[in-house]
Formats: sequence, C-alpha cells, structure tokens
Amino acid sequence: MTKQRKQYSSEFKLEMVKLIEEQNQRVVNVAKQYDIGQSTLENWLKRYRLKLQGKPLPTGHALTPE
Repeated sequence: MTKQRKQYSSEFKLEMVKLIEEQNQRVVNVAKQYDIGQSTLENWLKRYRLKLQGKPLPTGHALTPE
C-alpha cells in the first residue's frame, strides 16, 4: 500500500512559520503539535527566510499565496 503525502495550503504553511518566527515556538514542538514532519517544517522556514531576504526560492510549492 502506498502512503499518501499530506498537502498543506500556503496559508497553513505561513501560519506554522509565524508560530516559530513571531511567537518563538520551537520547530520540534510545532511539528509534534500539528503532526508535521520536522524536516518539512524546517524547509518551510528556510523558504520563508529566503523570501524575506529577497533571494530566489528553490523550486517547489509556494509558501505564501501569490
């Protein structure tokens, strides 16, 4: 049986990143609380920080709505 990947909206991703960036929550705690892989959450955070710096994002799904 194939395991399906979870899909998250851009709004949800941004909300999770803001919990870490603005409310100083730890990645590991947010990942556990919302049942998100820690590496997935770290990738969202990395993309968010790159976007804030005006650097090009690696390919993939948008973190913020366009």
